[in-house]
Amino acid sequence: MRIKFSSLPDEARPAAIEQGKRIAIGLGKFETASLIVGKSNASYWAGLACFESGDYDSAIDWIRVRTLSDPSLVNCPWLTGGHYNLARCLEAKGDRKGAILAYQESIFDLLSYGNKVRAMWLKQLDDKK
Repeated sequence: MRIKFSSLPDEARPAAIEQGKRIAIGLGKFETASLIVGKSNASYWAGLACFESGDYDSAIDWIRVRTLSDPSLVNCPWLTGGHYNLARCLEAKGDRKGAILAYQESIFDLLSYGNKVRAMWLKQLDDKK
């Protein structure tokens, strides 16, 4: 029996990811591990495609739930871009407070400085209201 990942409630997804990882490790197949990384890559790009088409709720789901919340992807190349693009989605939806938090959560790298400046700028806009 197959269950679609997207049909699972949000609270069940982390357990499903962990179970999938255990199966992949148990099978010891490099191909399975490659699929997990490939899924992360595809999830990030699907999120960007949704953002560009104006479907911000789907973009947030693809980026936050399927890219950023996977603990196995600590060294994922999409972490920096994920936080930035999640913040862009939240900002486009009018959720400035959420966008500020997403910008501030960016990991330490050269791009994180720009994210922190953007968060500070948004906070200043909110403070003027």
